[in-house]
Amino acid sequence: PITVTIGEDGKGKVPNSELPDGKVPGTGKIIEPGKPAVEVPVETPAKVTPETPVTEKPGKIEITQQPNGNAIVTPKKPDGSTYPPGTKV
Repeated sequence: PITVTIGEDGKGKVPNSELPDGKVPGTGKIIEPGKPAVEVPVETPAKVTPETPVTEKPGKIEITQQPNGNAIVTPKKPDGSTYPPGTKV
């Protein structure tokens, strides 16, 4: 189990090195001082390594064909904006 102490801002941090190699679903306990423990469902995220970088998932990829047969590929971010020049699809 991972124990996290909540700070003044209401949040706690877990270093990447303490996270599991894969996502782990389970049950977490919230233990407030002077109150009984409350169990809640939780999914612990996987450790991020250089071999598994976090990438942004595209919202969609539009492909339109021009009259001359060429295909125009336009990947769009979830907010509808386009990716910068040099991005590979």
